[in-house]
Amino acid sequence: MISGTAKMKFSQFVVWNLVTTTAFVLAVGPASYGAGKIVRGHHDPVSVAMLVFGLVVAAVLAWIAVRHRRRSKPVPAPTRS
Repeated sequence: MISGTAKMKFSQFVVWNLVTTTAFVLAVGPASYGAGKIVRGHHDPVSVAMLVFGLVVAAVLAWIAVRHRRRSKPVPAPTRS
C-alpha cells in the first residue's frame, strides 16, 4: 500500500521487493537455524557458523541502512545570530 501511495513504478517495486526479501532471508534464516540448534544443545560447527553468518549479514545490512540514511539527510542551513 505504501509503494502505491508513493506512486512507485511496479517494476521498481518488484526489484526492491526481491532485494529486501533476499536480504531478510539471508539474515534471519541462518541466524534462527543456528540459534535454535545451539539452544537445544547441538553445538556443531555448522550451527555456530550459520548463527555467525546470519548475524554478520544482519550487521552489514544495518550498517548499509544507517550509512544510506546519513547520506540522504539534507544538511541544515547555518543560522545567523
